[in-house]
Amino acid sequence: ALEALEQTISSYEGSVILVSHDRFFLEKTNVDSTYLLTEGILSKVTYEEYLTQAEQRARRLLKML
Repeated sequence: ALEALEQTISSYEGSVILVSHDRFFLEKTNVDSTYLLTEGILSKVTYEEYLTQAEQRARRLLKML
């Protein structure tokens, strides 16, 4: 079912709002625009910027442990 969804989204020419924490799934669907909601603030970032920010947040949280 997930593969069928990936293919459908990838070939769809309209707009789709996609919410997922699955990086592999997001990469397979070729996301054009990425919006990040952080502390109530919505910002448009590239997918690469999102990954970089997520990794930085994860490192900071690990240091707090």
